Amino acid sequence: ADEDQTLLFESVRLPPPFLCDLNGDGRMEVLTTTYDGKLQLLTPAPPGKEGEGFAAAKIIAEIQVVEVPLVQPVHFVAVKTGFI
Repeated sequence: ADEDQTLLFESVRLPPPFLCDLNGDGRMEVLTTTYDGKLQLLTPAPPGKEGEGFAAAKIIAEIQVVEVPLVQPVHFVAVKTGFI
């Protein structure tokens, strides 16, 4: 049976989202992690009209870093981009 996994992840703190221009188009993307072990690159939605609430960001790329279901608690510690 599918169980609600909410309690499993309540004590896990994800690193904050990171703003960066990874594809060189001059616009910022958002690099973020998810509770189900994914690393996602998002493009923010354009501003909407007052009262519309938050618009969902578009997923540009996504990779499964940690396999689910988790046998042992594993979580991201940090997310960072840059040049060497």
